[in-house]
Parts: sequence; C-alpha cells; structure tokens
Amino acid sequence: MPKIDVRQVSVGFGSGRARAQALGGIDATLQSGLFTVISGPSGSGKTSLLSVIGAILSPDSGSVQIDG
Repeated sequence: MPKIDVRQVSVGFGSGRARAQALGGIDATLQSGLFTVISGPSGSGKTSLLSVIGAILSPDSGSVQIDG
C-alpha cells in the first residue's frame, strides 16, 4: 500500500531576526486509501507542509518519502 513518510521536516522563511519557523521537526505517515485532515489556525504551517509533500518547497531539514 503506497504511503507518504514525513520525517523531521523543518521549514523557515526569512533571515536573521526576521526568520519565522513555519515547520519544526514534523513527523507524519499518510496511508493510501485513508482520509487525512491537516488542520490548524492561520499561520500554523499547513500550506508549507503540503508544499513540501508536493515537492513545491524544499525543507530546510528532514525528508519526505513517497511510496518508499
């Protein structure tokens, strides 16, 4: 069964004192055939996480594996 493994993914934007951490060490496993909800308040990193999973955005650290 295909799956997506997200391990220790971190993403930040900006630099220096203006740097904002969008994701900090996120771990998740998403299984094929299951309905998964990603929810949270505005600015919590939902779009950043989906952008990393979709290879639109490269993480600062960590890894994403799709189907092994």
